[in-house]
Order: sequence, then C-alpha cells, then structure tokens
Amino acid sequence: MEAASKGVPLPKFLAETYAKQMETLHYLPVPFHQMKQVRSDINNLPLYHLALFSRHSRAYKYWKDVLRYSTPQLPLDYREEKTDGTEFND
Repeated sequence: MEAASKGVPLPKFLAETYAKQMETLHYLPVPFHQMKQVRSDINNLPLYHLALFSRHSRAYKYWKDVLRYSTPQLPLDYREEKTDGTEFND
C-alpha cells in the first residue's frame, strides 16, 4: 500500500486522500492538522477524524474557533438517579 511505503500512518493517509478527493470537487483544501480526532469512550481509542469541507473560506474561520474551544470528549454517565438524588441499585 502507498501509505506503508511512505511511512504515513493509515488514518492520516486515508484522511488526506479523502481531503484531496474533496478538492477535485472544488472544496477548499483541508490539512490533516485541522481535522478533529474523535475517540471512543472505551479505552480512549481513536475512531475517526472530523473535518469541515467548504467552498467558502469564511467557514474555516468558524471551524478554527470550534477546534480552539472544543474540549476532549467526556464519557457519559449511564447511572440513573432517583428524584431524591440517590442512585438506583443495580
């Protein structure tokens, strides 16, 4: 595979290849470092990269703000609470 011969990690290779394909549809280029990595709740494993593709540069101003002010994903607490604030016993 082309990615292995160049020493590029597969997720980065796939994301950059997709971004190049989007450029052929006249979307503005998106570098890999402007893609947001999304991780799983279990073991904090990487799932995918989220990217914005637009034909207008103004969209990237907002995307940079999203990246700057975003926080790491937090796990959801699936425990239920009673109305008095105590937890249900499993």
